[in-house]
Amino acid sequence: MRIVDDAGLDVTYYGFHFPTNHHARKEVGLAIPAEMFNNMVVDNGGNVVVEARLNIPNLDLPIHIPGGDGVAEEYIWTLKVTQPVADGRSVLHFLRFVIENFTFSVGPEIHVMDDATGEMFTCMIKTANTPSGYVMKYLARGWYQFVRSKELSVGDHIVFGVQNPVTDVIIRIIRAA
Repeated sequence: MRIVDDAGLDVTYYGFHFPTNHHARKEVGLAIPAEMFNNMVVDNGGNVVVEARLNIPNLDLPIHIPGGDGVAEEYIWTLKVTQPVADGRSVLHFLRFVIENFTFSVGPEIHVMDDATGEMFTCMIKTANTPSGYVMKYLARGWYQFVRSKELSVGDHIVFGVQNPVTDVIIRIIRAA
């Protein structure tokens, strides 16, 4: 499926592809966050035309899309790249909402896929408990290599998307202007 404008040119898509067969890197299914599109997409028999440019309204606010009627629950959030992140010296912590409300259906490893390129890395997922009882989950080994390979700069944003249950993480990089 392609998303095109009125002239037939490809349009940048800031939603997330959730292929059911990541290892083949081909899309066999697509879960589009309907709340983000709201009558923005029109199917014209093969191609999809975006009537209005899709933008994430506020990069600092996460988006929770409740599931139901066969649609999986989804959570989308952003991380503004700092120098430690750009240098590949920082782990990626999952947000508290995701940890407390989503089931993680993976073992010690999880796939992280770049939505724009289909490039996939396997990252180590770790769990730690604080003395106060708070559970933390974060990506460690593999995440560093992924970040370094993207040549991120301070001020870029990484948009993350997960579905419930969490089996992989889909990312989209938005470069700083």
